[in-house]
Amino acid sequence: GYSAVFGIRQFALAALETTRAQPAASCVGDCNGDGSVTVDDLLTMVNIALGTADVSACEAGDTNRDGQITIDEILSAVNVALTSCPAA
Repeated sequence: GYSAVFGIRQFALAALETTRAQPAASCVGDCNGDGSVTVDDLLTMVNIALGTADVSACEAGDTNRDGQITIDEILSAVNVALTSCPAA
């Protein structure tokens, strides 16, 4: 509901300063390749990090290609969600 979305937004805003210094090489977190990062994409990445989904569900989130999603990769995706995917 609203409180969950508000909580994600507050987390995202707090994380923005951390991720601003990390330039995105591609559209980090765009799990379905539609050119944007949505809350659904972020939740998919969190589920992968928690071990409840396979990394194949969001290969765009695994920026270092180590077969897992880490907090820094989630934060990079949050930054993209708050701004936009970089131009190709």
